[in-house]
Amino acid sequence: AERLARQAVTHDAAHFRGRLVLAGTLGARFALIEELALLAALIRDLERALLPEDGHVDEEHDPAAWARHLRHFLYCARGLEADAAYLAADPERAAAALQSASALAPDLGQTASLYSKYLFMTNYRRTVPKTARQAALMFDEFFRGVRAYSHDGVRRVPEKRLRIGYISRDFRLHAMAY
Repeated sequence: AERLARQAVTHDAAHFRGRLVLAGTLGARFALIEELALLAALIRDLERALLPEDGHVDEEHDPAAWARHLRHFLYCARGLEADAAYLAADPERAAAALQSASALAPDLGQTASLYSKYLFMTNYRRTVPKTARQAALMFDEFFRGVRAYSHDGVRRVPEKRLRIGYISRDFRLHAMAY
């Protein structure tokens, strides 16, 4: 994938998808310095394409569809930047990238997930405790309309064995599993 992405970028240095794929392949092999530099340039170019200073809009594409396309690439690039910055021991940059990505997230679930990662970054950043607490309390906003599960209607059968299930995305892919 890296070889093909490099070929695409060599053929067209401004190719957004090729640059994004290349950044992902660099991250997969922990070439973080190269990945972060590539992402910084890509993000700059995507933002310029979304908000051109000269007002020029690419006539070749439907403007609304093209803007959605660019926003999706920017969302992905910011996500890769957050992960790479975190792994490169730059939690401030990771947190900023997470905030930027959350503004571009396609749905509330993705926004909540990014905000959760942002809160996790407070463990590695110099954050005033009061500020960290306020940020954590804001996480409640994602669940404002969610009704808590009620255990009132559960039928109890004393002679039957109680089964307890655990749900976690970390059972298979967490660092501790390795």
